[in-house]
Amino acid sequence: MIEQQLINTIFISVIGVLILTIIFMKTKKEKISLSTFQNNKKKIKNYHSEIINKKIEIQTLMKNIFSLDINKK
Repeated sequence: MIEQQLINTIFISVIGVLILTIIFMKTKKEKISLSTFQNNKKKIKNYHSEIINKKIEIQTLMKNIFSLDINKK
């Protein structure tokens, strides 16, 4: 009787540890995914800022080109 209880206790403990391990691994994957998402979000913001800066540079260059054309005529 005691041996059966001991076997059941060990079995339940092993199952509990496995369940906790699975939960921990899923949580860890979600955290990694969240940090990856945040890093990608920062990269996208940086690219967006670069695009806006390039757009402003292009507009300035176009204004300069048009002003040169007007001055030549």
